Amino acid sequence: MTDLTRTFMDLGLSELTLRAVDELGFVTPTPIQAAAIPVALRGADIIAQAQTGTGKTAAFGIPILEKIDVRSQSIQAVVLAPARELAMQVASDLVNLGKHLGVRIAAIYGGEPIRKQLAVLSKGVHVVVGTPGRVIDHLQRGTLRFGSVRIAVLDEADEMLDMGFIDDIRRILRSIPRSRQTMLFSATMPAAVLRLAASYMVEPEQINMSGGSLLVSGTEHRCYEISAQEGFDALIDLVDHESIARGLVFCNTRRETDELAARLKGAGYAALGLHADMSQEERSRAMTHFREGEIELLVATDVAARGIDVFDVTHVINYHVPLNPEIYLHRIGRTGRAGKKGVAITFIRDGEFHDVHRIQEGIDVWIEPWHLPDPADVAQARRARGIERRIAAAPEDDVDAFRGEAGYLLDRFGAERVVSTLLAMVWPQADAPTQVAEAPQSFPDTGASPGMVRIAVSLSRQELRAGDLARSVAAYSGMPREEVGYIRLGDVESTVEVPVRHAAAVLKNMEGGFIRGKRVRVKLASPGGSRRDRPGRRHEPPPPRQQIDAREHELDSAQEPGEPAELAPAGDCGLPRFEGEPEAPAAQEGEGRGGSPQQDHSPGKRRGRRRRKRGPREPGALSTEPVQSSESS
Repeated sequence: MTDLTRTFMDLGLSELTLRAVDELGFVTPTPIQAAAIPVALRGADIIAQAQTGTGKTAAFGIPILEKIDVRSQSIQAVVLAPARELAMQVASDLVNLGKHLGVRIAAIYGGEPIRKQLAVLSKGVHVVVGTPGRVIDHLQRGTLRFGSVRIAVLDEADEMLDMGFIDDIRRILRSIPRSRQTMLFSATMPAAVLRLAASYMVEPEQINMSGGSLLVSGTEHRCYEISAQEGFDALIDLVDHESIARGLVFCNTRRETDELAARLKGAGYAALGLHADMSQEERSRAMTHFREGEIELLVATDVAARGIDVFDVTHVINYHVPLNPEIYLHRIGRTGRAGKKGVAITFIRDGEFHDVHRIQEGIDVWIEPWHLPDPADVAQARRARGIERRIAAAPEDDVDAFRGEAGYLLDRFGAERVVSTLLAMVWPQADAPTQVAEAPQSFPDTGASPGMVRIAVSLSRQELRAGDLARSVAAYSGMPREEVGYIRLGDVESTVEVPVRHAAAVLKNMEGGFIRGKRVRVKLASPGGSRRDRPGRRHEPPPPRQQIDAREHELDSAQEPGEPAELAPAGDCGLPRFEGEPEAPAAQEGEGRGGSPQQDHSPGKRRGRRRRKRGPREPGALSTEPVQSSESS
C-alpha cells in the first residue's frame, strides 16, 4: 500500500478533507497513514503498532472525520488518550483536519472545572477526545452518552495500561455499542494490550510499521560516559556546543526535575520543569512556552511528558538511563519526527552500563558511545552564541544604515576578514560571553526587590518603551523575558530590575549595545530614589508569581483565547503590564503620587518570541481551551 500511495488523493478522501490536508502542508502520507486510512475507511477494526511522531493522529483522525454525520447532534466517535496534554493535542489536530467539514470536537480531561465541559457538551458534539478518568466522571454524571458512538480509538494504549487505566477503559468500551469500529494504536505491544484487543475487537487487521525495529528512522542514538558529579556540566556543554534550540531533558524523579530546571535557569538558560506535581495551569503554561519556542529546554518526568507533541524537538537527553526499553522508546519518539533528523543522548554513570545493554537488546538499537566535546570547542560555541544574541538584538534601522559600507568592505577584503576584524573590535575579550555562575555574584544595594539587582540604562522615556527595554535585556543576556522585573522609564535614564544571577551578563553584554538605534550605557543603579523609597509609590515587593498567575486566571473568561490580558497600570496594582497595553497616564499634581516624573512598567510574562539563530551542528501552538470546534476554525 505504501508503495502505491503517493499522495492523499490516492486514498479516496473527500474534497473538503483534501483541502484541509493541503492547507496543512501535507502532500505524501506517512507509512502508517497510507496503511491505516484505507483499512479504517472500510470499517475494519485495527491494531496498529506505530511510534510517536509517525503521523498516527491523522491515520485514525481522517477516517473518523470522513464518517461523521454532521446533521446529527449525537456523539459518534470517542478517542481515549493517556494524558491531558495528548488529548488537547489530538483534539487540536482533528479541528485542523476537519475545519471544512463542520465537525464539532470536544477535549475532555481532568484538572479543569467540569462545568466548562458541561456547557460545551450541552450544545452537542460529534467527537469526544478524553482521558479515561474524566470520561468516566461524565458517564457517571450522565453528561456523556455513548449510545450513538460508531468509532472508538485507543491512542497510546500501552501508556494507558501502564498508568492503570485498564478498568476505566473496559468500562468505557462496554458503554459503547458492540457494533462499533475499534482502532488501537500503540508504540509497543505488551501482552496486556493484546489481551485487551482480543476482548473488545472483532477480527482486527494488524498493521506493524516497525519493520523489525520499533525506532523512528532519522534519530541518532548516542551515549556519554560521565562521572556522578559532572552531569550538569556535561549537559550545558552539549547544549552550547550543539546550539540546542529546543531540547527535551528527561529525569527519573520529580525532585531531580525541579533541581535541574532551577540550575539551568540559574546558569542563564531558558528552561522550565514539567512534572505531575504541577497544577494543570502550570503544566499548560510550560507546554505553551515550549511549543512557541520561548524556552530552549524542557526538563520533564516520564509521566508528565506523556502527550508532548512538538514536531521540531531537535534533541532528547536522558539525564539518567531510562528504567526500561519501553521508557527509552517513548522518550526518544519525541525527536526525529515528520521526516526531520533528531538526536537521542543518554548520560551513563557508573553502574548503569547493564541498563544500556538491556535497552539495546530490548529494542534492537545501537547506542553509539561518544566523547564529550573539547572545552576549547565549547568555549568557541559559547562565544558564537553570545555574538548571535547581539546580532539578533541589533535594530534593523541601525543595520540598514551601514549596508553600503558593508558591501564595499566585503568586496575589498572578503567576508571572513571583515567579520573577524569587526568581531575583534566589538568583542575584544578572548573568553566566551559571560556564563553566569550558579553562586550569585555579590552586588551592592541598588534599591531593588529581594533577589534582584536594579540596573540603570542611559535612555529616557522619550527614547524607548518598556517593551523595548525588556526585549533587549532578554536578548543580550539570554534570560527568559518573564524573569525581567520592574521597569521604570525616567526623564534622564531608565532602570530595570533583573535577577541577581543574570545581572553580570546584563551589565557586560548590554554595555555599548543598541536599543531602537541608540547606543546604550548601563551601570548599577544607586539605591537613592528606588521604588521602595519614593514617596507616594507602593513599598511592597512585586507579588509572588503564583499571585500573578491567579490574577491572569481570573481574567481568562473576559478575554479571547491567545490574547494578552489587560491589567491595571503596574504602578497602581503591582501586576505586570503586557506588551501592547496603553501607557498609563502620567500622574497629575495632587493625585497622591508625589508628582514623580517616572512611570512604572514591568514586562511580566510576555508572549513575544525570543529571536534565536542556530549554527550548524558539528557531527558528534496549541490552544489550551478544552473544547475546539472545527466550525470556528
